[in-house]
Amino acid sequence: MRNRTTRTENADLAGKLREMADLLAAQQADGFRIAANRRAAAKLEEIDQPVSEILAEVGPEALLSLIHISETTRLQ
Repeated sequence: MRNRTTRTENADLAGKLREMADLLAAQQADGFRIAANRRAAAKLEEIDQPVSEILAEVGPEALLSLIHISETTRLQ
């Protein structure tokens, strides 16, 4: 069961990804990048474990894979 800390931590990060998507949209960036950020935000809100725990346990690459952020998207 998700606790308040998990919801808050993951929701905060999801909010940042949505802000990034909005900024990208305002800059008329590639639609794929915008959609990727929004999908990642939605996925973060579904995860039952705090992002900080996932990072500590499996590292950043595994977390990025879990929320479906590809290397190409990260580099853009």
